[in-house]
Amino acid sequence: MVVRFPDVDWEGLQKVYGWAALQWQGWMRGEIFVHGDEGRMVVLWTEKVLEFWVDGVNYFGGDFYGFRRAPVVVWLEGGEHRVDVRVVRDVRAMGGMGEPNVQMMLEAKVSKGALEVVEGSVVVPDMAGPPRWLVSSLGSVGLRNEGAEWVNVVGIESVNDAFDLHMRYATPVKVAPGQSRPVAFDIAVSDASSIELAFRVLYKIDRSEKIDKTTLVQHGFHPRQPREPQKITYLHPGGIVSYGILRPPSEKAVIHTQAGDSIPVILALHGAGVETDSDMTAGDSQTWRLQSQRYHLGSRQHSGKGQELMLTDGL
Repeated sequence: MVVRFPDVDWEGLQKVYGWAALQWQGWMRGEIFVHGDEGRMVVLWTEKVLEFWVDGVNYFGGDFYGFRRAPVVVWLEGGEHRVDVRVVRDVRAMGGMGEPNVQMMLEAKVSKGALEVVEGSVVVPDMAGPPRWLVSSLGSVGLRNEGAEWVNVVGIESVNDAFDLHMRYATPVKVAPGQSRPVAFDIAVSDASSIELAFRVLYKIDRSEKIDKTTLVQHGFHPRQPREPQKITYLHPGGIVSYGILRPPSEKAVIHTQAGDSIPVILALHGAGVETDSDMTAGDSQTWRLQSQRYHLGSRQHSGKGQELMLTDGL
């Protein structure tokens, strides 16, 4: 849905007050109706929403930047439920060009009541070659508990023989009801001719010994030439898997180097707006450099695109 005020002279206001004139707040109210007498777990996506209330219960944070990775999971009894939305138009988040509209998407679906894989959350390194090899050995997948009980993530299994996968934790990973969080794992290559990763995550409902499995997760590795920008993964101090893009030097740049020579390394800051591994950022420079992307789901929310590395002199 689009919230706009076509009768306001935004251009005139901006000439007087600057970009601050393009920022505004408003309120919307609607309802969610749960059919039947029984209550249900409901998953709410609130893209471009900063704050909202369901039956008077406040949820601050929403999905203001529209990442669609950490929705809110709520229990709703049968019948009508009031939803109040605080609409915020922010220049830094939404831009300062044109009419200052707010384009939101509010979506509700009945929960499957199990551990779900967060769509688009798989983080793995690239494959370089030939011959092919993994640029690094760490991977990550986002999980969301859509049930009413705590879940213990106990393992991860590959469904083909090309890769061996192992969780990086000595004890089960606990996921609270409604929580979304990333889980890190190690990747070992058994057959480098395959570039398709397929796996399931193993988990137990709290106080149960039965092992359940998530739906099948399939994700392809990106094959790269040795001189192309390559995605590497590494363990963040917070325990999550982050990634960076390593752009190797051209053959011309190292033609006169010998083994043991020192080669400068440029660390590039990455600003918000596009993923670090997109073609726009990975290949937009002829220098060789390392730039980084933080990927973090936290207790419920993707924290955004953060700068991990400081620009320094090469060693």
